[in-house]
Amino acid sequence: MNLLYSTTTPTPSFTHDADLHAHTALDPVTAPLIVPHGTACRVVDIGPLSVSTNQETGKEATPLMHRTQSLDYGVVVSGEVDLLLDSGETRTMRVGDVAVQRGTMHAWRNKSETEWCRMVFVLIASEEAVAGGKVLPEDLSGGGRKTEAQ
Repeated sequence: MNLLYSTTTPTPSFTHDADLHAHTALDPVTAPLIVPHGTACRVVDIGPLSVSTNQETGKEATPLMHRTQSLDYGVVVSGEVDLLLDSGETRTMRVGDVAVQRGTMHAWRNKSETEWCRMVFVLIASEEAVAGGKVLPEDLSGGGRKTEAQ
């Protein structure tokens, strides 16, 4: 996952290249997925058969269901990928398709045996998601409801 650019505030200052200085101060390798109070533009390459097969059972491995504390715009720029939602829904995305994630549990799966999928994401830090009076915390552990592939 490549970090192309980031800001440390939702309204960056261009004066004296303040935004450039803030971006270059972040180590792209150790930078958090979501820049607190800021934005991140990332390129993600999803390899063929990204949901691997368990050699013992022959069943697909568990897709990494996750929720970020952010508003995400994901654009498919090459290949094809399935967006898996915790509701059990699956949406196949193709070149030019855009997903908007608003703090929802989701996973990505590339079912192609040969083709990579490349996506560009813009992640904007957000307040915690609340549904039914309950805080839905960020979850990068792979928790959440199981998908049809599980």
